[in-house]
Amino acid sequence: MQEKLVGLPLHQGQTFRSVQARLRQLAMLATDSSEALANATDALAPTRGITSLEELGAPWAMGARQLARDAVAAGRDFMAFGAQDCLAAAEALAADLRQRGSCPSKRPAGLSPAQHAGLRAIALGHVAVSDDKTVHLHGDSRPVAIATIRSLEARGLTTREVSPLHWFWSRCIPTADGHRALAATLTAPATFLSASAPASRPSRPTPHTTNL
Repeated sequence: MQEKLVGLPLHQGQTFRSVQARLRQLAMLATDSSEALANATDALAPTRGITSLEELGAPWAMGARQLARDAVAAGRDFMAFGAQDCLAAAEALAADLRQRGSCPSKRPAGLSPAQHAGLRAIALGHVAVSDDKTVHLHGDSRPVAIATIRSLEARGLTTREVSPLHWFWSRCIPTADGHRALAATLTAPATFLSASAPASRPSRPTPHTTNL
């Protein structure tokens, strides 16, 4: 990604250098996360031959599982803000390009401000839906209506993925078309972005749910 960025005919000013540094940091964090997950696998290796409940409850086996849990938590923490940082980098670069008149304004046809805000929140990993259609939000995104989520899914811009940790929750994630649609909004006029971007919130808001 960094190589592609350097190869583009862009003004390599302060914004470019900041984006480049952020991508470099993300690459290092991704490597650290991958190593942490590999450590979790190694920690569990001695337990694979367990055949009895007595062995499963042995101190050494419980210790191995705890090491694995700690490693997985570390891997998750390394990339906890990966999606936010990627989108922030893209938005910063797009804003710089707009200011310099280096890219055409383009708005996906029919993407309303509510859909844009919902797609952005989903791209940030802020949205999940339970089996009873309760929308769970975390991060600084505005509440997203279940109707908005369904409209994005109907257009093939998002889909749902069952959480490996909480089977009754499905994470909403963008499809390839969703990523392209969101990328197109980055070059939209500032008036459109301000109308559909989430309002400023505290840095650590409380997770909340909305029944709709």
